[in-house]
Amino acid sequence: MAKRFTTRDIPHLWASGRTGRASNLWTDGIDLYSYGMRIGTTVNDRKVLGNYTASARYISHTTSKHVGMGAWYADDVLHPTFFEMTFEKKFRP
Repeated sequence: MAKRFTTRDIPHLWASGRTGRASNLWTDGIDLYSYGMRIGTTVNDRKVLGNYTASARYISHTTSKHVGMGAWYADDVLHPTFFEMTFEKKFRP
């Protein structure tokens, strides 16, 4: 039986390079997604997060919460415009 995760588990799984899903937040161990939008990625073993919150670019209350949880594990938090320009793939294929 597959382990069930909570949303609080997912950023930790992302940080440790493992896969997991809880409702609308998931990771393949490399990228972190909120509602299908990539909010985080991994570059040279560093976790990089887009700041999709009210202080930069607001998407939704829940995505802001997801970003807040991911920020605990991110090495860098970038403005969303810079994040998107640097890491082109925005939505999960």
